[in-house]
Parts: sequence; structure tokens; C-alpha cells
Amino acid sequence: MGGKSEIGSVGHGFADISPNGLHIPDGDAITAEDLSQIFGIDCRLATQEALVEMGVFREGQRLEFFDNPKPHIYLRDEKEIVSSALYFVDMVVGDDAVMASYVPQHRESTRHLHRFGISELYRSIAGRANLRLKNQTVELGEHNRDFTVEEHSIHQFSTNSSPAFTLLIMRNAGLVHRDLWHEMSDEEVVID
Repeated sequence: MGGKSEIGSVGHGFADISPNGLHIPDGDAITAEDLSQIFGIDCRLATQEALVEMGVFREGQRLEFFDNPKPHIYLRDEKEIVSSALYFVDMVVGDDAVMASYVPQHRESTRHLHRFGISELYRSIAGRANLRLKNQTVELGEHNRDFTVEEHSIHQFSTNSSPAFTLLIMRNAGLVHRDLWHEMSDEEVVID
């Protein structure tokens, strides 16, 4: 693990400690195998089971899970913005986009919204995170696994002292070009 990454904004090495006392690779050094050690569960299997439970996959349908995750890179004012999330799943299934991401502790996503009939369902697979919206903050984790962000709602995903592994299902995203899935926003969201 470790090594030089193409992600300039994320550190290298082992910076943090997981809830079970293991060292957590600093963002870009993580692999699919590391997830089991960090969270104490098989995130690949848990994601596949969640997709079947939610009716997105059929029983026995195989999940394409990347061994080496990739960040999303967005353009804003001709400047590249690298997401703090690393994506182990990134695919279109029917009308929906399906993603699963690892976000290290003390990180946040861009503030963004979705248009074109796209809503975004967040399913916590492991860890804890916050979903900040204009008028509320929703904690995702063991006791509150699911939350749907409706179309046009500005939101931002963040972690505190715990990393998070989250399944995201963007309803209707498969019906529009990928460049239209996210719209960045400067509007403030609730900060706890």
C-alpha cells in the first residue's frame, strides 16, 4: 500500500486510526482488500446484498467492484476539482447510476444538486457520515442507513472522526449524459 498517486489533494500513507484500532490508509492508498480491515465487514458483499435487497440487482447478479478505486473529477470554472470520495463501484443499471464510495474521516464532498429528474439515495454500508442539506443535517450510519436527496436539493456529504463506505443510487441518472448528473453550488448548507 502507499505510493504516489495522481490525486494531488489527498495525502499518502497511514494517517488515521479506524474505530477498531487499525491504521487507515490515507485516501488514495486504499484498496478493496483494505475495506474489510477498516470496517470489519466485506464491503463488496454488503454492497451486492444491499443492491439485491433494494431491487436494483437480481439474486446472483454480479457486482463490478474495483480493486483500486478512482476519484471523480469535476470541472468548475475550467478548474479540476477532485472528489474526496474514492469510488469502488461506478456503473449504470437500467435508468439508474449506481456508485459505492469510500470517504476517509474529516473529508467532505462538493456542494451540489441534481436536475433532470435525478434523486439520490444514500445507503450507509459501513462507518458514519453526515449529509448536509439546506435546512438540516442527517447522520447516516448503523441506526439510520438510508436517506434520499430529492431533485434540486443542494447537499454535501461529509465525515467526522469515522470513515464511511456508502452506496449511492442516482435514480434516473442513466437517462441523461453523465456531465449533467451534478451541478456545483456555492449556496451554503447547514454546518453543525
